[in-house]
Amino acid sequence: MILIKNTSVLKALLSKNYHPLLIEIVLDIYSIASEIVVTEGWREGKGVHSTNPCRGIDIRSWIYSAAKLREIQEYVNSKWTYDPERPTMECCIIHDVGRGVHLHLQVHPNTIKT
Repeated sequence: MILIKNTSVLKALLSKNYHPLLIEIVLDIYSIASEIVVTEGWREGKGVHSTNPCRGIDIRSWIYSAAKLREIQEYVNSKWTYDPERPTMECCIIHDVGRGVHLHLQVHPNTIKT
C-alpha cells in the first residue's frame, strides 16, 4: 500500500511534475516494502524538492525497523547512481534535517540505473 501523509502532500503530488526516475525508484521500493508513506514531495525553496520536474521525495521511516531501513537504502543505492560525476552522492539517504528521521529519495539529471 502506498499512502500519502495528508492532503497538502497529496496536492503537491498531484499538481507538480515529478522526474520519471524518481517515480521509478518509489515503485521499485514498493517491490521490497509492503507499505510506503509519502511525507513530502514538492516544496518551495531550493534543492531537489523544488525543481521542475521535482527530483526529491520523502518517505516515513518509523514504520520500518532499522534493519529494513538499511535494506531499502542499500537496495536503492545498489541499483541507482545519483550522478556518476559525484560518486559520494546517493539516491536514497536516511537523514534528519530538523523534521525527523526519514528516507529521502533524490535523482539528478545524470542519474542512471546500474
